[in-house]
Amino acid sequence: MLEQEKVYPSDTSQLSINDDTITLRDILLTIEMFCWLTLAFIPLLRWVSGDSVSDDQYVIRCMLTGFATIGAVLSLAYRILRCR
Repeated sequence: MLEQEKVYPSDTSQLSINDDTITLRDILLTIEMFCWLTLAFIPLLRWVSGDSVSDDQYVIRCMLTGFATIGAVLSLAYRILRCR
């Protein structure tokens, strides 16, 4: 019967330190995902908590919607333009 060689981490090919770093592309994809998720859950938030009771609540909702929309569109545009 053939013996299998045990492979130890020191025996494998050398991994560079850069393999575990987070790149700008990873950060932008994460921001884009969170922006789209925020836009998807805003109708649920309005359904659960109802209409805005105060001006402050209305402003915060509008800002959240606006920032999420701008972030999602800009991230998507950057990704599309970067691919070309």
